[in-house]
Amino acid sequence: MTYCRQFRQKILNDIANGETWRAVAKRYKISKFTVYSWIKNPHPKGFTERKPSKIDDEALLIVQSSKTQPNPKQIKE
Repeated sequence: MTYCRQFRQKILNDIANGETWRAVAKRYKISKFTVYSWIKNPHPKGFTERKPSKIDDEALLIVQSSKTQPNPKQIKE
């Protein structure tokens, strides 16, 4: 589950104000591991780009259209 930055910052502020990370995790009902990992890395990673496909779209369409073997549903009919 992804938490919003404001919630994450609220958790880290509570810990900075003297509360234990275990108590904060219990109060907000989140995993102790999640809180611990936020302490170690307080900045969210964000999104990463997907790797480009190894085959371009045009070549993929050619391969898909040249399928000669029927699928199980087609065999049943």
